[in-house]
Amino acid sequence: MACYIYQLPSWVLDDLCRNIDTLSEWDWMQFASYVITDLTQLRKIKSMERVQGVSITRELLWWWSMRQATVQQLVDLLCHLELYRAAQIVLSWKPAPDSLSPLSAFPEAVKPGPVATSGRNLKDDQKKGQPVKPCSFLSSGAPLLLQKYKNKRV
Repeated sequence: MACYIYQLPSWVLDDLCRNIDTLSEWDWMQFASYVITDLTQLRKIKSMERVQGVSITRELLWWWSMRQATVQQLVDLLCHLELYRAAQIVLSWKPAPDSLSPLSAFPEAVKPGPVATSGRNLKDDQKKGQPVKPCSFLSSGAPLLLQKYKNKRV
């Protein structure tokens, strides 16, 4: 699993947090100490436990995910700590296969380049009362792409 923790769907994260929040104090601190080595930050997150409706595990995982932690790192940690039920929750989710980029469907498509006209020219056109053409916002390669598309349609 090469995706990041912040890419987990909310239902997986909810189940995982609910499971880890029910751990004993000692087990939760052991899990958290692997995620956060800064004791001050760990205490700050732990103090959120007193606020009703706040999952300290969700706060912990959010903190970790902002540091580019991967789902694989999470699963490895859960297995290392023998938290197999929590690991199974994550493993039960299968990420969607990498979707093709929209441009890959059009092999002859021209990649966007620098803007064809400067903002000053657009302002001059607007001052003269002439409507600004949509293609003036497109890249220099866009007219070629539009022309190829028109040729294929005919």
